[in-house]
Amino acid sequence: MAILCDTCCVLLLIRIAPDMFIDERYNCFTVQEVREEIFQTQRFKSKYPWRNNFKRELTPKQFESEIVTSASLCFDVISKKIESGTLNERNNRFFDLGYKDKKIVAYALASKSTLATNDNDMRDFIEQEFDGSCISSLELLNQWLRYELFEWNSELHAILDNWNQNDEPVQPTEDIVEFERLTKFKYVGP
Repeated sequence: MAILCDTCCVLLLIRIAPDMFIDERYNCFTVQEVREEIFQTQRFKSKYPWRNNFKRELTPKQFESEIVTSASLCFDVISKKIESGTLNERNNRFFDLGYKDKKIVAYALASKSTLATNDNDMRDFIEQEFDGSCISSLELLNQWLRYELFEWNSELHAILDNWNQNDEPVQPTEDIVEFERLTKFKYVGP
């Protein structure tokens, strides 16, 4: 199962696994819209000045024409659902996904990929409206640790503290427990 990473997930993980989009063992990809958002959005320029160090590694996937066509159709359906006022059953509010979020969800659905995100609205929308699957950034990191793609160390662990300092979304408790079991380090992130 391939994993499509959204902006927040990429910004959390790219420093830990710079080869996440280059090395096929990581089994994940991103799309052009995510790359553009990371390098063109002012708040990311200010909050993540180190992101320019990863321009070469942050390579979006090139899809076959069938998936591009399917993603376009999915995008139209998603847009209509949002415009018609689809209610999020978890918080009883209307979904409000921006253009790029709708594109990411559309590509996840069209490519039959799991969406790695910490955005609750995207997660709820894809799971509630399309039975799609999502995982957290920490769950994806745990997968890589289980596959022994790299060895966890103090330097990598310091990056988790930076997640906390940047006020990133809280990770699921079960993923925190699994992380601590896999690394033997106490989780210091959000």
